[in-house]
Amino acid sequence: MIPQVLIAELSKIGINGPKNVLFNASRAELIEEAVRNNEGGFSSSGAFVVNTSPYTGRSPNDKYLVTNGDPDLWFAAGTQAMDKQTYASLKEKVTAHLESRKLYVRDVIAGADSAQRARIRIITDLAWQNLAASNMFIQPNEEVPFDNPDLTIIAATSFAGNPQADGLRSPVFVIMNFDEKTVLIGNTSYAGEIKKSVFTYMNYVLPKRGVLSLHCSANKGRRGDTALFFGLSGTGKTTLSSDPERALIGDDEQAGEMKVFSTLKAAATRKPFASILSMNLWFGRRLIVLAA
Repeated sequence: MIPQVLIAELSKIGINGPKNVLFNASRAELIEEAVRNNEGGFSSSGAFVVNTSPYTGRSPNDKYLVTNGDPDLWFAAGTQAMDKQTYASLKEKVTAHLESRKLYVRDVIAGADSAQRARIRIITDLAWQNLAASNMFIQPNEEVPFDNPDLTIIAATSFAGNPQADGLRSPVFVIMNFDEKTVLIGNTSYAGEIKKSVFTYMNYVLPKRGVLSLHCSANKGRRGDTALFFGLSGTGKTTLSSDPERALIGDDEQAGEMKVFSTLKAAATRKPFASILSMNLWFGRRLIVLAA
């Protein structure tokens, strides 16, 4: 049975009367669901493997920001503006589509520092994507659904946009609406879009609070010193920060305030080693390790 509070929460974003919802399912349950749905298979080592082709990475030219007049809202290369009316029309189509699908809903925490963390709700139509979110972010202590989460991500991999009717470049879309605190993802099953959407949100709100958000890895030495490793995705941040002589804080996205350092991700995933030009910065002698 779907909790009534969750039904009420979903209705706030336009998902009314969903037929089947799994909320904060265990990892075992999600793997069983993924197998049952033929979403992937197991490798010889026991890992669950999925094929996200044709999108095996992020789709940088299919990113959109709903305009809100904020001068702090900068548009990266490939990111396009979208007006509120176009967004609302597409969102109505996406949520109506999802009402007839089995949904996997998970509430997670982004940010290990309790003073700066964000409550995130991730809604997917693929069980394995929900499993990835479970592994990527911090699990909350409370068992009931969040009341008005700070950000809701709706990943509708089974919905393809109509470029002409929906004002899109292609059937794929990743749309961030900061005013509504919602992200719409469609027609791509690459789970990295979910992770990067959370970081985009944190990268927007944290600097407004005087907190510096960084795309880097971090570790801590025995004397309390902190090293940061900067580099583009896939250039070796995880590999270089995984030092047996130092404690790993986080392998990708961090945020710092004064002399306190926090990780935005809960899990460290190893990547192949690559030669990089990295920069190590000492971030103060005192460190509070807040990573999960």
